[in-house]
Order: sequence, then structure tokens, then C-alpha cells
Amino acid sequence: MFAVSPSYFSPATISPSRSGQGKKPQLPRKLLVVRAGGKRILYGKDSREALQAGIDKLADAVSVTLGPRGRNVVLAESDTIKVINDGVTIAKAIELPDTIENAGATLIQEVAIKMNESAGDGTTTAIILAREMIKAGSLAIAFGANAVSVKNGMNKTVKELVRVLQMKSVPVKGKSDVKETSVIVEEGMKFDKGYMSPHFITNQEKSTVEFDKAKILVTDQKITSAKEKYLAEVLEILVVNKKQGLINVAVVKCPGMLDGKKALLQDIALMTGADYLAGDLGMSLMGQLQISWTHQLNRRFGENRQMKKDLAETDNSYMTGKIAERIAKLSGGVAVIKVGGHTETELEDRKLRIEDAKNATFAAMREGIVPGGGATYIHLLDEIPRIKKTLMEDLYEQIGADIVATV
Repeated sequence: MFAVSPSYFSPATISPSRSGQGKKPQLPRKLLVVRAGGKRILYGKDSREALQAGIDKLADAVSVTLGPRGRNVVLAESDTIKVINDGVTIAKAIELPDTIENAGATLIQEVAIKMNESAGDGTTTAIILAREMIKAGSLAIAFGANAVSVKNGMNKTVKELVRVLQMKSVPVKGKSDVKETSVIVEEGMKFDKGYMSPHFITNQEKSTVEFDKAKILVTDQKITSAKEKYLAEVLEILVVNKKQGLINVAVVKCPGMLDGKKALLQDIALMTGADYLAGDLGMSLMGQLQISWTHQLNRRFGENRQMKKDLAETDNSYMTGKIAERIAKLSGGVAVIKVGGHTETELEDRKLRIEDAKNATFAAMREGIVPGGGATYIHLLDEIPRIKKTLMEDLYEQIGADIVATV
């Protein structure tokens, strides 16, 4: 059953009262009054058909992108046109005028988003499978099957098939199993801030600042004192000294935001061997500063162990991604994939394709690889009779297993 409450507009006319003699008569004013409409309620077959119609509209738009020979979809968003082959991007862009049909489309959008978050690829396949499962399930319910039991049967079947799939998958053991193409591995780490003045540039051709064996100051405190000068004047003093050749120096704005800023500064200090002067720990910028280069490797190893422990203990997906990113930065270099295109549309399409390929590679490294092209689904069909015989409690749960097998 679905209930939706659309609003509608109804005109209202207001005629002001006339008072006094000889005044010009005023015309009545029309105001627009917005009122909440009654709820639209659908039951049973009508509700399922409306939901299915929305699901089909979204799935039809996305399914053309399936596979390596999939076609593109043109999206018109505000003033831009995008030619997209990415399933989840297309799904997110679809909104239907009918509220109940849009609810069905939203269900499939959630499937695509969840698939994208867990594996990063396969969103079009997930949408097609979800559409067929919902269609077959609705048909079974229309003929009298118990919806809860059918769902339980489908869940048990999928869970067991995933377990079998994990057993049969071939793990990715090393670099030889992952073929690298057009990837540049750069030593060190990157962050999203640069030099605060162009006067710090040392390589004019590339507009870069390059130092060899530099001494580095890392702090989260404001530098407000250079012989009691304010921040802007400190920067100006450094620029003047740099231009006069008295000192070779560069100032970089602190990267990151809020708590992530402190973590990023710690990582920079660990990578460079610098001392991190944290204001929270009562460290001051006053006095002579000496950079420590000695126990850099041990410090980085210890920090990595702590972050891996934090990664194992956290349940937050956002924090998991951030901690994994920090570990990757401290463990080695940064892999840079350079993407180009003749137009903005072509560039966007290539970026999405490379993102899918990257995510699929990471998923293979985590969980192993299996034969593609639908071959795995065919091999898993042999498990369905055993699952129906050993795990299903009643006929309706067996129907749920059959639905998984038929899609």
C-alpha cells in the first residue's frame, strides 16, 4: 500500500469593500492559495503495478549501458549536456513526475548506490537483476505467495551463494596478478594546498617549488610573530628575503579541515621526518627549532600499526575510507592516473570509466576473482537444488530460491 499527499493550487478572489464617495472603484485582486491535497492511496495490484512501472522506466534507461559494448545515455542537467555510460550516475539523475512511480525508481537508485559503495562497479548489472527479482516476486505474491516467506527464501539463497562464491574465488596474491597500465607511481605524498605566493617558485618553466634536503616546519598554530610582526607581514618579510636571495624558503597553507587537518599534518611530519608542533600539546613556536630526521622509519611504522588498529575497530564507512587513505599515503608512493580528452564531455566519460576499472581492481584485490561474462551465474545454478533441500523451511521460501535462480 502506498499513500502520497500531493499539493494543489486553487485561486481565490478577494474584493475589497467600498467606502467613501467619489473614489475610483478598485478591481478585485486574485490571490493564489496553496492547500494540501488528499492522500492518494493504492493497495495490492495497483500499488505493485505503479511501483513496477517506475522501476521499469529507470531500468530501461540504464540497461542500455550494460557490458563492454554498452551504449551511452545523454543527460541534460541545467546548462550542460553529459554523455554517460555509468549506471549509478544515470540512475541518480532520474526523477519521475508520478510520486508512486518515482518511489519505485528510488528503490532501484538505492540498489545502484549501495552496489557502487560496496564494489564501485557492476551497478548496471545490479539494477537489471533487482528489476527481475522484484518483477518475479510481485508475480508470485499476486498468485497468493506469502511475501515475507518469499523474501526470506531469497535472502537465504543469496547469502549461501555468496559463501560459495567466496570459496571458489581465486585470491589476488601479488603485483603480478594486477596488470598496471598508464599508471605513474610518484614517491612521497600529495595534498590539496600549494605555495602562498608565486615569489616562492624555484622552477619558472613548470611553476613549481623544488627543494633538496629541505628543513620543514609543520604546525597547526598561526605564525603571528617574526620579531613581533603580524601574519601578513611575516609572509611579506619571507617573500622579500627570498627575492633578495638571502633565504630559500616557501610557505604552504595548512591542508585539511577540522580534525582531519591535524591528522594530515601528522602524516606530513611522518613522511618528511619533521617535528609536528601541535598547539593542543602546549608546544610553542618561540625559540630555536631543530628538525629531527633520526627515527623517521620507526615513527612511520608505529603510526601505521596504530592506524591499522583503528581501521579494524571502526564501523563508520567514512572513517574507514579516510584511515585507509592515510595508511596508503604513509606506506608508499602515490599512484597518479592521468586522464585527458578533447572535450569536457569526453573527459567526464573517460574519468567515470577509469573510476569503474579502478574500483573493480580494488574489489578483486580484496575478495579475489571469478570467471566473468555471466559464467559464474551459470555455475552457481548447480547449487540451487541443494539450497532448496537443506535451507528452505516451506514452499514459499523455495519460491524465493527459484526467483534468484531464474534471474
